[in-house]
Parts: sequence; C-alpha cells; structure tokens
Amino acid sequence: MKYIKFISIFFFICTGSLALINLYSQVTGATHFVSVDKTNLQEHYSEDYLGLTSLNKLVDFCDNSYYEKAPQTGISDTVKYINIVSDVVKRRFCHGLAEYRITDNWLLYLEGKLCWSHIAAIINPNDILKQNTALCSQQQLVFLSVLEKKSIPFRYVGLGKIEGPGHFVSEVLYGKKWRMSDVTFEPNWELTGNVRIAVDSLQKNKELFYRIYEKTHSRDVLSVLINHVHYGERNHIPGNKMAFFHTLNFVLIYLLPIFFFYLQRKIKT
Repeated sequence: MKYIKFISIFFFICTGSLALINLYSQVTGATHFVSVDKTNLQEHYSEDYLGLTSLNKLVDFCDNSYYEKAPQTGISDTVKYINIVSDVVKRRFCHGLAEYRITDNWLLYLEGKLCWSHIAAIINPNDILKQNTALCSQQQLVFLSVLEKKSIPFRYVGLGKIEGPGHFVSEVLYGKKWRMSDVTFEPNWELTGNVRIAVDSLQKNKELFYRIYEKTHSRDVLSVLINHVHYGERNHIPGNKMAFFHTLNFVLIYLLPIFFFYLQRKIKT
C-alpha cells in the first residue's frame, strides 16, 4: 500500500503542476507564434494581423474595415463583407497545423503524441487564433464562425478523399446563389470576371476549376478534389464530436489531480 500511496502522490504532483500551467495559459490567453520563412512563401500571410487573437477582435476588425468608421448597422453589401473577411483570414494565418501544446492542454498533447496527431488539432476558433498557423479546415472554421456571428448563410464543403488529397472550402449564399470561398488557396477569380461561383458549377466546368487553381495545385490533385465533393449542412459548423471530446479533456486535466489527491488521502500507509 505504501508504494501505491507514493505513486498517487507522484501523479498528484505531476497532474496538479501541469493543470496549473494549463490554467495559466488559458487565463492569460497565451499565444504560440512560430517563425515563418517568407523567402518562397506563396501566401498572403502578414504578421501585421497577429494582434487578432480572438474571434471578437477579428469580427471587430472586419466590421471596422467594412464600415470604414461610419456609424452604420447591419451588412447591406454581403459581397464586400465576405471579401474583407476572406482577405483578413488569409493574412492572419500561414498554412500549417494549429495544435494544442503541452502548456495548453497536457492531456490532449499526450494523446496526440501517443495515439493520433490530429487529436490535438484545434477546432475552437478562439484557440486557433492563438496561433499563426492553421490548416485549410481550421482557417475555414474561423471564417465560418465570423459568418455565423453576422447571420450570413454558409455551408462547409469538403473536396477530395479522406485519405488524401483533400481540401476544405465553403460556400456562402448571397444573390440567391451559392458562391465558393477558399480562404487558404484563393482561386484566380479574375478568370470568372471576379465573380465567385458555386462548386457544382465548377464540377460542370472542370477546365475552369483547373485554371483558377493552376498556381497552387497540380492537375492530378485537382482532378481528385473536384470529383469527390461533400457538402455540409446549411449554417452548420462541423466538428461537434471532436469539440465535445476536447471539452472533456479540458475538464479532465483539472479532475485528475483532484482524483489522485483523494486517492492518496484514502490509502493507509
């Protein structure tokens, strides 16, 4: 029993210390910005936008850009607002995985290392904005979260295969038509007269799809993407199950030290 008590005390100290570190990171809103080599970077990423570390800050910035400091309410020009949000998100992130670190959530970090790396991939938009790298799916989550706040109809669109290659875009409903938006690899919309069109229209005109993405993807990859399309539900942001799993892990990092403290108190030496 003495050894079990010793092990309980050891785990109490370890989990308790890590929980305090995680709590400090959450309370202070700690950010994790990696160094980005811009030598051959073919993205719109700009460090000038790193101050947008929460969804509210991002929305306020987009609103100010849209209204140009004019005292107005409501979004009357959806196209203008969508273009602003899309541009800001592209400049805010560099393509790469945004994941929880040991200082954010030690349990998710450990599960990501031992089980599956994407377990630690962040899907909370506020937490994604604490980092300067994000995958296409994560950038779309931030983009769609802004649209949700502004009550602009949207839907998530998956391109390609689960095993890869794959890509995530979205469609926004305005002018009674769905219009594609890609905040990671912006298509060359000049070829469509700067008019965004729906994914199903690009499926019918695959040559146009190849042309608007020719600077970012090979034709072989694009062929797989456009031939395997999955549409999400209207106004539904994906990832509910993983969000619940992450929330459970955030609760566990504080419950575990309490459990080990209780255990070592109950064990008689």
